[in-house]
Amino acid sequence: MTKKKAIYNPDYGRGSGKSSALAIAFSAAVICALPHTSSAAAEPAAGVTAGGRGVQQESGTPAARGPGRPTRTEPLEERGRRFSQRALDDLRDSLIAAQEETTELEREVDRIALLESPKRETDLRDLLTIYADYAGWLADELDDIQAYMSAEAEGLPGQGVDWSSRYGGFITRHREYARRIDMLVKSYDAELRRLTKIIERRRFLRDRSMDLERRLTDVESSPGRQKPSSAARTEKEKRARQLREELRIAQTELLSLDDIDKNLPKHFVVMIHRGKAWLEWNAIKTDEYAMLREASQAIKTDTARNASAWVLACRQVIRGYEREKERLGRGIDRLDRMRERVSPAGTLREIDRSRELLDFFDQEKGRYRRELERVGVQTSAWEAELSEALSGKQAVSRRPGLSPEPWAAG
Repeated sequence: MTKKKAIYNPDYGRGSGKSSALAIAFSAAVICALPHTSSAAAEPAAGVTAGGRGVQQESGTPAARGPGRPTRTEPLEERGRRFSQRALDDLRDSLIAAQEETTELEREVDRIALLESPKRETDLRDLLTIYADYAGWLADELDDIQAYMSAEAEGLPGQGVDWSSRYGGFITRHREYARRIDMLVKSYDAELRRLTKIIERRRFLRDRSMDLERRLTDVESSPGRQKPSSAARTEKEKRARQLREELRIAQTELLSLDDIDKNLPKHFVVMIHRGKAWLEWNAIKTDEYAMLREASQAIKTDTARNASAWVLACRQVIRGYEREKERLGRGIDRLDRMRERVSPAGTLREIDRSRELLDFFDQEKGRYRRELERVGVQTSAWEAELSEALSGKQAVSRRPGLSPEPWAAG
């Protein structure tokens, strides 16, 4: 069957992150609370057929369960739908963040002055290309997943989302983006070191040339009160020749060095921070996807007999999100410390680069705070999943002939 292609809708299945998670948890509670239709009212008496002959109906068949009784797979399907909705919300948030960063980079390109080094525009566009590619990939994934979810909602067979495979693809793609960004960051760092070395060498040679010129002037313009002897004149001329040679070497090397734009080093500092922020964010998402891929493999666990794997998965995800909260909190503290070390000074363009860096730190801090809020909502949703799983397992363990399992104690 041909897969349907959905158009990305930012409002698909979502009000806000918090309302979406609450709606998911509420739907689970409503499903658990719905009364089941009595099989006695919906079926003919067991053992009676149309011809009056007594034929015993097998108790495990669909006819014996009756049309109103939910099948065992219905809670599993609802669990899968909740998992898919949370994953869809996460991808949507990632897309919004990527689009915001793309827009900000485009603004920086537009702000470039005519007399600025063309290197700055080239570097910004290189980073912009990766962000735009990343945002396009996220939009394609959203379209694809929404198409699968729409087909699944219509009851079409074989249209569920294989999240284990999907998250594996997410991890692979994020590692590829991390490799590309890491190469850019290394090139920025190497260029910054090269420029810094040249600038420091030029400063040293200028200072040395000025010092040599001063000393040469002193030697040539100090005849003394008395007529110097032949030996003194010879020593003076020898000293002057030595100073002239040293001055010639210093000036020759100075002229051979590139005339560096003093504003470029701060540009590379900003680009390095942008790249490293991407790498940190990429690492956070990769770890989260690996965690959710493991959890997705327990979605189809039979809740009536063997739900231990799902309970364990829920607990692992909750612990993973708690670690992510701590990581994001440390990231906010790190941004605050880096912001305090930035001091706008130097030329007008150097001051502009310092302000650009300060603005970037503020944007990253806001992004981390929004991610903290999202992770908090996700944690609450998974705690609801764990509570539901534990209540279902405890009900199973109380059935005659079934002994309690160690997970029941939490």
